[in-house]
Amino acid sequence: MYTAMNDLQKFQEEMRKMAGVSKASCVIDGEEVHYSKDCPITKREYILTITLEQHMRMKYGEPIQNVLGNLHPNEREFIINGMTPAETEELESNCKE
Repeated sequence: MYTAMNDLQKFQEEMRKMAGVSKASCVIDGEEVHYSKDCPITKREYILTITLEQHMRMKYGEPIQNVLGNLHPNEREFIINGMTPAETEELESNCKE
């Protein structure tokens, strides 16, 4: 599974670069982990905070849906690919047009 996950992560990184999306910063602060990025849509910093335990569970391969099932899918995508919810919503609305 590690190899498949590694391949998936490489693919996501390539797609993120092709789309011109910058990755979110990740800062560990005690028992909290903060993901942050300046959103090009809202022109404000977007910050999402999870626990260190959740961060470590994902790092060691537990699916993000299991670890962060309480978050909106767009919030989980922010952790995965760096797209803020506003960027994801704009992308989705452009795809519907």
